[in-house]
Amino acid sequence: MLKTIYITLFALLLLPALVFSQPKKESNSLVKAARKEYMALRYTPATKLLERELKAHPENLEAQEMIADSYRNIKDYSKADYWYTQLTQAPTIKPQWALYYAEVLANKQDYTGSEKWYQKYLELVTTDNRAAAFAKVYPQVDGFLRNRKDWSISYLNINTAASEYSPLYYKKGLIFASNRKMGVLSKKVFGWDQTPFSDLYEVKNRQDIKAVNLDSLKTALKKDTKIKGKRYKENDDDTPPTANDSQTQGNYNPKFLQDTIGDYLSAKVAADPVMGNVNSPYHEGSATLLPDGSLMFTRNNYFKGKYNESKDGVNKLKIFTAKAPKWEIIEPFPYNNDQYSTGHPSLNKEGTILIFASDKPGGYGGTDLYYCKRATTNSEWETPVNMGPIINTEGNELFPTLYKDSTLYFSSTGHPGLGGLDVFQVALSNLKPLHAPINLGSPINSSVDDFGLIRSEDGKHGFFSSNRNGNDDIYSFLHNDFEIKLHGTIVDAHTNEPICYSTALLKPYGLKDLEPDMPCSFGSLLQPETDYHVTATNYGYSTAVANFSTRGIHKDTTINIVLKITGLKRPFDLDKETSASTFNCDSLKKTLTIDKIYYDLDKSFIRPDAQVQLAKLIKLLNEQPDLKLLIASYCDSRESKAYNMALSLRRSQAAKDYLVANGIDAARIYTEHFGENNLVNDCPDGVPCTEAEQQLNRRSEFSIIKSGKKVLSMDCKWIERAFDNR
Repeated sequence: MLKTIYITLFALLLLPALVFSQPKKESNSLVKAARKEYMALRYTPATKLLERELKAHPENLEAQEMIADSYRNIKDYSKADYWYTQLTQAPTIKPQWALYYAEVLANKQDYTGSEKWYQKYLELVTTDNRAAAFAKVYPQVDGFLRNRKDWSISYLNINTAASEYSPLYYKKGLIFASNRKMGVLSKKVFGWDQTPFSDLYEVKNRQDIKAVNLDSLKTALKKDTKIKGKRYKENDDDTPPTANDSQTQGNYNPKFLQDTIGDYLSAKVAADPVMGNVNSPYHEGSATLLPDGSLMFTRNNYFKGKYNESKDGVNKLKIFTAKAPKWEIIEPFPYNNDQYSTGHPSLNKEGTILIFASDKPGGYGGTDLYYCKRATTNSEWETPVNMGPIINTEGNELFPTLYKDSTLYFSSTGHPGLGGLDVFQVALSNLKPLHAPINLGSPINSSVDDFGLIRSEDGKHGFFSSNRNGNDDIYSFLHNDFEIKLHGTIVDAHTNEPICYSTALLKPYGLKDLEPDMPCSFGSLLQPETDYHVTATNYGYSTAVANFSTRGIHKDTTINIVLKITGLKRPFDLDKETSASTFNCDSLKKTLTIDKIYYDLDKSFIRPDAQVQLAKLIKLLNEQPDLKLLIASYCDSRESKAYNMALSLRRSQAAKDYLVANGIDAARIYTEHFGENNLVNDCPDGVPCTEAEQQLNRRSEFSIIKSGKKVLSMDCKWIERAFDNR
């Protein structure tokens, strides 16, 4: 059974989960041969050897472990379920057995059983946030299973008995990956599950891509006596298949009817290999387009005819660019690495932001999402940045795509879902998530792998991949687009009069200032299927809170709320020679002025003298939850400009980390770093200065932000309007 999602990218980077100690003398040649296949990631031939071994020796725990994991990796969940059932009856079980068993049961839609084994895994590994989230969600899994009325999906006539996946809009047509047979025998098959390698194909005209009623087609083909399909020939001995074993380039779905449907449909729509030198003897997968028409795509570590492996003997995945207009010149992504994989590229419209997946060291789990920036399409890519723990988990995050440069779709095994990879949606601002990822639910997601979603510019339709019918297939979707809006008013609790120029903060966006509809109310667009918490305050007033939800809303809706706040004594110093209601701008500015903090030479840790200043800042931010903070850090001119830029970044991050560790929400803190720019004295490169003079440049400066503006840079008239309610 082919699951090309793992073939395409990260199956190759996932080393076997099991490591066995090997005896000096191997008495069982069958186990030895199976272990060799298993450790080489050739799971299909491994299962055939292991079935024979377990028939003779059913209590062999090592063989049970290998066969359970092998069936899980080739997506034969029924057989994986059977062997994990046997395996978990052992007196002592390994934590990963419980985790993998929970995942397999979810793939089979046994969510009660899956919850049980996630709970068991948590007993063994108490710090896994992913497992805790799944165990918490599965008792209410009906929320994911209930078909969302705003999505409708269709099976397509471009699917075959092989795999089709990762669609990409291209001109008037569609590019996608497939390992379909093209009438020519292949000398190479993929060892993971003995299937052919995948290439990129193009359908010239999307109008040729039609929806197919799969049930009706099955019924019609069963009755059609002219259809003389036959099973694809499979290798039935214990050796890895070769071109001589299979006259169809490897093993496809062996179901007679599914193969017949594939043959029937593939004859209806022309799909040709993409032009140029994109396709190779190995895997090509997920791709994206640059503004100049160049194609950025995923491929095995194969470049200029050379096949490369990591130190542990695994061929990783890399990102390449086929240069426009003919896609003949292939260039590697500068952050490819033989020791880990990069793949699944996705670009913004300008081609200046790249989001991709990688298992590079230092991430949160198996594969994480990263982004790179560059100033122009001719500039060099900056160092990749991990997209952080809101998006990334202990599981795998894969197949990112950008919609209108502000919404990220991606697939994950680590966020709670229906099983396998589920598609998630998250809004971005400056590449930061504005809320927790939203599971799109059924019918987009299923209990197996769903991934590679792309959406048209108008948002009304698109395509995605799923293996819910046995192989990876491409589906289309229609989306009944709608908007959910929030409209709120903040009023005095006693008079019910509007309190203008107030601040409303919305979660799960974090502490985000809502854009005002007008001075005395506020509004925001909301995400579907999300629970919200909004707080409101004004200078000299209490804080009011409200909770509401968009769950179950599938049409244009405006949610109206009224928040009532009560007047309090103002926390800032007032001019004692005037009435208590008079605003003292100079006094407020003094209160909001935070002294700089300084650092030791070539260091970024927070010194004791800096902790004193930060304590004042923490007090102010706790007293005024509507305020935000900008940290800007600098260096002296010693060392190179590049080194100092990186050092100033570490200093800003260290100051932010200190504040977060002391209870300040990270969403309220912005950072900048300027290296050796903006020196406070005449101490540039080459100018002799005392250590005391150099010390003045090793600093972080703080700016208080209200309503998106630096308070101390504004005149008193603006500050009075922002802080005083008259």
